[in-house]
Amino acid sequence: FPYTTKIQQRAKGNPEDTSVIYFRQTISNACGAMAVIHTVVNNVDRLDGNLVDEIAKRSQGLSPEERGEMIEVWDELAEIHAESSTVGQTEAPAAESIVDDHFVAFVKKDSKLYELDGTTTAKGPIDHGPCSDLLKDAAKVIQGYMQLEPDSYGFSMLALTTGG
Repeated sequence: FPYTTKIQQRAKGNPEDTSVIYFRQTISNACGAMAVIHTVVNNVDRLDGNLVDEIAKRSQGLSPEERGEMIEVWDELAEIHAESSTVGQTEAPAAESIVDDHFVAFVKKDSKLYELDGTTTAKGPIDHGPCSDLLKDAAKVIQGYMQLEPDSYGFSMLALTTGG
């Protein structure tokens, strides 16, 4: 979505909330990768994969800043990020580029909807309250953001789901 001042001023997260695993983003222009990491680590019980398990295990007991630093120096993740950022239809911006778009993750945990935005403006996980349907409840939050920027067409969604 467009990362404008109006959207950055939305509800602030709670840095003390440990209901979800939250990472501070310390790598420039890695918000898409951070959104994926936030999503998979907070659904580790539903996923199968050594790397996902390893991220979840290593992040236990660390602060969001320490988790971000862990991601920053993890060579295997850096390689995966570098490889994945060079495929697709859009050229990835340089790490030092100023970009106007942003990715966040929405996860359902303990029947609550959380927005996970690793930037410093979010401060921590944003608790959007009770959640019965992840897609519908996240769409309501996103519609609120769209109302803040009614002339923007820069909103999109990606869902990570199980097959079937």
